[in-house]
Amino acid sequence: MKKIMTFGIIVVTLGIFLLVDNMGFLLPCVRHIVFSWQVLLITIGIILIANRKLTSGVILILIGLCFSLPNVLENFVFDKNLTILPITLIIIGMGLIIHAIAKKKCRYYRCSDKKTFVETVTSEEWFVRRNYTFSHSKEKWAYSSLKNIEIETIFSNIELNFEQVRLSEEDTVRIKIISVFSYVTLCVPIDWKIKLNQNGVFVSFSDERIRSEIDFKKVVFLEIEGKFSGGELKCCV
Repeated sequence: MKKIMTFGIIVVTLGIFLLVDNMGFLLPCVRHIVFSWQVLLITIGIILIANRKLTSGVILILIGLCFSLPNVLENFVFDKNLTILPITLIIIGMGLIIHAIAKKKCRYYRCSDKKTFVETVTSEEWFVRRNYTFSHSKEKWAYSSLKNIEIETIFSNIELNFEQVRLSEEDTVRIKIISVFSYVTLCVPIDWKIKLNQNGVFVSFSDERIRSEIDFKKVVFLEIEGKFSGGELKCCV
């Protein structure tokens, strides 16, 4: 019901703007802003929030607002190129704040570790590639004989549980993550030795596992390539 109501409000609003525009009452400067791809992004973001995809929705809205500002402020005299970096930092900061608030709220209601993972289909293939775009996903993988994993995330919040993943018997196992404006959490078995290498722009991927004197059975090379992204490693529980 809430989704239908949100969509209905959007349709009514669009109809009102079209009516006012056809009657000649809509100012050209306002029309240029309303009927733009930036407003389309904001609209999609509102729909995503109505579908309980908070992170993706807020990111889209912030992007739409960011690129709408030059049109709104075009009558002011200043170099608009100077606003790109500050606004980008604001978007990143807002994303981090929203992520932290959502995570804190989930812990308060004791739902973070209790949320059910989406089970993936078991596979015998040695190579797996996954792409996530504007997604909020929590999955438990069940693959065997893996030796190469590639994950690409764009404007997403992903948590992957590798507890049931069986790696290849070969010495070299690689996981590569390409992340753009995303947050990735990997839950790995306690007997995996992870060698982490990360590079990019504003990338922070932390290892939150408890150190212990375990005879590691498998060495995994984890490569992170990111832009304005974060993530963490933690043990499966």
